[in-house]
Amino acid sequence: MQWVLIGGAVIAVLAFIGWISEKAEERRAELEADKDDIPRFEDGMPYPGDAIRRAHELFEAGKDDEALDLLHRCRNECAEREMMSSVQTLSNEIIGLRDRRAADALGLVVLEELTRHPEGIMQTALYRELPDHDQELLRYACYRLAETGKIERIKKGRSYMLHPLD
Repeated sequence: MQWVLIGGAVIAVLAFIGWISEKAEERRAELEADKDDIPRFEDGMPYPGDAIRRAHELFEAGKDDEALDLLHRCRNECAEREMMSSVQTLSNEIIGLRDRRAADALGLVVLEELTRHPEGIMQTALYRELPDHDQELLRYACYRLAETGKIERIKKGRSYMLHPLD
């Protein structure tokens, strides 16, 4: 009778181990499926060159967040190799281009506001005139407008005097 109980317990344990192994295999397959968009070396490590090209394609398609996510995952997996610099460089470039796009779009709002102030306006006062916009992005938009010759930006104390150019 004892052998029957022991045999039943062994069968139950083996069934449980089989079930656990099956679940582990399913989870491994899910994780592998999530990595498919990152090209890999034979040893499974990501190949940054292809990941960078894919991220650039995503960025060009306007999918900035997906591109940054891909680069972030690739950078984390490449940490042990000497390849992180190229991944980090493109990641920074995408963030910079996204900020420039946003600043250039906000620059149109700044130009419109400056047409209401032909005598000029202090940059700090502009922040109060446009409270719904991020100050850092407004600051960058004003800088970009001055760099491209669309406005005059003259240092006055701790701020800048902004003048529209004709």
